[in-house]
Amino acid sequence: MTGRSQGRLLLPLIFVSSFAAGIFYYLAFTDSFYGIRLPQIYTGIMSSTTTTAGEWKSDHEGWFGRIPNPPQPDPESFFPKKEDLLLAVLRNSRVEPEGFTLAIFSSSTSDEKLLVDAQGRLFKVPTSHIQGVLDLASTVSATFPKPNMFRNTWMIKSPMTGQPIERIIVPTSEGRFDQTSVSGFKKERGARPELKEKVGDEYDTLPKELGELAGLVLEAREGYQNGQAGVLVRRVIDLLPDSL
Repeated sequence: MTGRSQGRLLLPLIFVSSFAAGIFYYLAFTDSFYGIRLPQIYTGIMSSTTTTAGEWKSDHEGWFGRIPNPPQPDPESFFPKKEDLLLAVLRNSRVEPEGFTLAIFSSSTSDEKLLVDAQGRLFKVPTSHIQGVLDLASTVSATFPKPNMFRNTWMIKSPMTGQPIERIIVPTSEGRFDQTSVSGFKKERGARPELKEKVGDEYDTLPKELGELAGLVLEAREGYQNGQAGVLVRRVIDLLPDSL
């Protein structure tokens, strides 16, 4: 066989190998493939080797899909203020190094909050509907020790590196921001997955409240595709200090 013939045979093999590697990467590190939500058999590929302690569940599960009001027709008319921020959640991953999940702001009326989702949509949400999420964020911020890791990251045990990181940011009464992050979270890994390293003297599994909160805030990414976020998302991120 000539060198030219061998080259013709190698090109299809290289293409197929690259395509297969791309599919594996998406299955391992994301919950969707080209905007299609993957079933649990795929999203759980890398979680099958991680110890779980009980099924993930929450009384507030599905809260995002049950928001009673449709998105506001002109979200870009909203200019968020730092002093109104109640909760922000960012996401860092290989696919999306500076990702955004949601932000919740107080409004001029006490009976509703303003929510920006991953797509940059703006919702007016009854306070009673979203209070459970805010209460969990306050609990996580005030209760648990901070891991001795960059961005206070709780590292869930995984055979793969480069897992997505959910960054939960809560303003404090001193005008600062408290950050608690969790790496490698998936609902399929259970309520209290095993940690890569013990945190403090007590925690070798993820605290239940932190796992519950991570699962709930990720609902605000449903339907989102990379690159879809708009101007409003940029405005929210710009409220946060670079030091976070």
